[in-house]
Amino acid sequence: MKYPNKNRWIESGFRRVSRTLIRRQFHNVYIAKDSGTSPSYGLFLINHSSWWDGLILHLLNDKVLRTDSHIMIDEEGMERFPVFSRVGGFSVDHNSLSHTRQALLYTEKLLKEKKGVFLFPQGGEKHQEIRPLRFRKGAGFIIRRCLSEPVTPVVIYYSFGHNRKPEAYIQIGPARKGNVSITDWEKIMEQQLDALKQKVMQEDSDSFKELL
Repeated sequence: MKYPNKNRWIESGFRRVSRTLIRRQFHNVYIAKDSGTSPSYGLFLINHSSWWDGLILHLLNDKVLRTDSHIMIDEEGMERFPVFSRVGGFSVDHNSLSHTRQALLYTEKLLKEKKGVFLFPQGGEKHQEIRPLRFRKGAGFIIRRCLSEPVTPVVIYYSFGHNRKPEAYIQIGPARKGNVSITDWEKIMEQQLDALKQKVMQEDSDSFKELL
């Protein structure tokens, strides 16, 4: 397992580079105005459908969440982009039970230190239209061990509108504490993602504000 080694200077440079990449590839990034008020720490569950999710989350954290963020990244991704460890990334190898447990226990440690942890409970990139979302058991393990820490659902939906470049849309749901099962979280986030999709399809621009 590779642990995070955050560096504020590298993070500042990463911020500039990631913003440039997002502006080049996206018309804009939007957040739903009725998004829930998110805590400044805790576990953030996010659907995972694109390589861009990590950069979109970095933007969201800077503009909205403002948490001391950490993110669980698969071992292969960390090896391809080692800079992620310098901005809060730590690795998980889903093919190794011992490594997976180590990553989950480290996540628990971060949460009890009141850090923010971004987690993709699907365990890998899946098409955004797939239902059910099929969350892995690891997220449930963390939630059961951190019942007093807030869990916040975040969904991201990508779409082509009337512009040359695609757009990304974000909805933050209300945070919850307590023993909410991972099956219930899966249903909550499916409903949240489907509701966001409907807003995008209806071209309800007044429901969103720009993040770029």
